[in-house]
Amino acid sequence: MQGVKTDLIRPHWRKRLAARFKNAQRGVPGPVIQFDEAGMTLIAWHVDDSETKTELRWNEVQGVVAFKRDCFALDLICMDFTTSDGAVELNEKMDGWEALTDALPNLLPGTTSKEKWWGKVAQPPFAANPTILFSR
Repeated sequence: MQGVKTDLIRPHWRKRLAARFKNAQRGVPGPVIQFDEAGMTLIAWHVDDSETKTELRWNEVQGVVAFKRDCFALDLICMDFTTSDGAVELNEKMDGWEALTDALPNLLPGTTSKEKWWGKVAQPPFAANPTILFSR
């Protein structure tokens, strides 16, 4: 795996939302999170049938922050993985999210468990509630 590719690093939320709706209308699957003991890959498909892969190794991760995005009628729980090359944002709607959040304390020793951080991020509604899960 190589460092973080910048084409998927934190695009503006409006662009992400518009792309999600456009992709859903055309039957494009949502992003998928894959991981193992070495690192993580985020795979995203696009309406032009292209595919983007963003890869990072666990030993490159400098920090992980969980937070919430206000998406008007609902909230979206997210995590930012920061490296020296930038940040990769994941969210709870991505395939593989549950497995990753459960496994993260084993993959990045010292990471706060989901049981301890989820409530802090989820409540109160519509507040960002950034919570540091891991820091090197």
